Amino acid sequence: MKHLFYIGIIFSFFSTCCYSQQFNIEKKYRGNSFLNKVDMQKLEKDCSREDYINSDYSIQVEMDKRCPLYKFGNYFDHVFDSVDKSKVIYQKNGLTLKLSKEAFSLVDEDNYSGTKLTLSLIQNNEIKDKITLANTFTNVTSLLSVGYRYYYIAPSGDIYTLSLIEMDDGVGPQTWKHYKIDEKKLKFNLLQIYGRRIQTTYPDHFSVVPNPDDIIDYNSSEFLECLNDETDEKCNTEHLCKYPKLSTQLT
Repeated sequence: MKHLFYIGIIFSFFSTCCYSQQFNIEKKYRGNSFLNKVDMQKLEKDCSREDYINSDYSIQVEMDKRCPLYKFGNYFDHVFDSVDKSKVIYQKNGLTLKLSKEAFSLVDEDNYSGTKLTLSLIQNNEIKDKITLANTFTNVTSLLSVGYRYYYIAPSGDIYTLSLIEMDDGVGPQTWKHYKIDEKKLKFNLLQIYGRRIQTTYPDHFSVVPNPDDIIDYNSSEFLECLNDETDEKCNTEHLCKYPKLSTQLT
């Protein structure tokens, strides 16, 4: 009886391990685990490079070392190179995750062009949901900035992405997102969005990170009014408008 008891414990242990590894994606496609928990404010501070161009080379090297984002470039270059047009990275019980690569362009005040990787959730050859998992693009008009999106797909089915812009003064983290693969509803559930100053956890938690350089005083009552009517004039600021628009942004 004792033997059966211990066998049961061992079986439970391995069952748990196996379950936690249900999205066991090949290492070269799973991304970087650094992205599963990001301190946006610390990244912004560590990756800024004030007076970089006029600094000695040794100082420039130290500035670059301080920013962990510079370490990711080669890895994701290899990911892009290894995907021709599409690549299945997971397939089990009729559920498929597929990477698709394509060129894209954005036309607004500036022109941007680049390449992106889309992750599709497929069941029985039908696409159920998809998200932009990674990208790289350049400001075609001025050539003064480039942008990236990096990612990590955890064995648990949690997906993390980080969008950033690189300019002469450093790399600026823009938006960190946390998704969860929902195998029942067959979709990528968006759970969290963190900006440099705004943090949202769905469905209803919202907070603004204090910024000592920001002279705008966040007003919670005005924010609630903007949730009801975002066309109001006083909502035309980043602080009050961004949250109501989050649910309609591209994910």
